Amino acid sequence: MSEIIKFPSRMEVEMRARSVSELRQTLSGFRDSLVGAQTAALEGATVKLVSPGDYPVERIAGVDDSVNWIKATTEDRLYGLLATRVISFEKGRHYRMENACERCPKKYMHDVDLRRVEDGGDIVVWEFEDDDHRDRFKKDIPFEGMLGDKLVKWRMAYGEDEQLIERVSDGNPNAKTDELSLRTRIVEVEGINSNDISKWLESLGDERLELQDMMSEATHGVDLVVDTKCVWCNSSQEATIPFDLEFWIPVVARERDRRRDRRDKALMRAAQRR
Repeated sequence: MSEIIKFPSRMEVEMRARSVSELRQTLSGFRDSLVGAQTAALEGATVKLVSPGDYPVERIAGVDDSVNWIKATTEDRLYGLLATRVISFEKGRHYRMENACERCPKKYMHDVDLRRVEDGGDIVVWEFEDDDHRDRFKKDIPFEGMLGDKLVKWRMAYGEDEQLIERVSDGNPNAKTDELSLRTRIVEVEGINSNDISKWLESLGDERLELQDMMSEATHGVDLVVDTKCVWCNSSQEATIPFDLEFWIPVVARERDRRRDRRDKALMRAAQRR
């Protein structure tokens, strides 16, 4: 089964369902590289690029009508992972995630519909807000906005940036991935030497959220944060959808896979006794 998926960038890709065994093989890459495993999952689900959308075709097109996923934006990559799960399983759009209440703090379950909000789901997706921002993206011209009295210029994050952040933070428990993510995207800050932008980011305090909001509103994206409610104390809180084993392989599929493994092992033992 395959389906044409429209991404936040307006790119359209024909994607196919993945089997449990294929996903398990892909997940083996998580041991060494999360980014590598995610890229492999996207490549494995891709049938062909239907339309480049807002991308220049030479940037996003791979060989034989494939998609060069490492050149795709982080937002498109995340949306592609959601889409892979939705189309791979009969009830793939239904995801039950476990959360630890920040108030109780007891654990509770929350059901998420992985479809877009406009399709009746819980996932908010947005495109570029105007043609100017879309044109900047196509021509690789930095986005810009004012943060206080400083003009900040930035670009979108890509799979290549994810690879860089992973390499830098690998084996470094003190690595601040949020700051690294912002730093890789920021091209220029008025009045700040390029070598001092990291120190400037550390000094922002509450203005950091304002910067993140400004950068997010100007670009396309997908929101992985959902509103939940604790069943024990009734408090409302936010939770982020994780891309862990529970996300990739639903409980029913995992149980079916285990039954097949047990059956195969039983048949193998029976054959050995003959």
